[in-house]
Amino acid sequence: EMLRSLVGSEMCIRDSALGALFSSGMLDRARTTVLVGSVFRDDQTELQLVLEVNAVKRAMAKGKTVVLLNHGAVYEALYDVLNQRYMTRRTKQGKLKQTLRLAIGARSQLCEVKPGFQMVVLVQ
Repeated sequence: EMLRSLVGSEMCIRDSALGALFSSGMLDRARTTVLVGSVFRDDQTELQLVLEVNAVKRAMAKGKTVVLLNHGAVYEALYDVLNQRYMTRRTKQGKLKQTLRLAIGARSQLCEVKPGFQMVVLVQ
């Protein structure tokens, strides 16, 4: 019962911080994807990690915002994103294009980042 109370109070703190970001106008609900970490074993599979990294990739490509709530499982895959290690390249048309590396295990990929992309990390 004590564990359930602690988990419940922890979720309230995180949810209130997220709620404050939305209610203050710092985040726009229509342009924000929220990914919530989980302690359940079935939520920590490689397939789940791939799905969540793909959600980040889609947000990067559209210039949207991603919020990670206590989501330690995905941090390693987003190392370059979290450290803002942008690579800038020139396209064949002469335009500059920014990319960031996403990695899962030994596999990695450079992914395009549109202006406006943001990542917010909330941890307890």
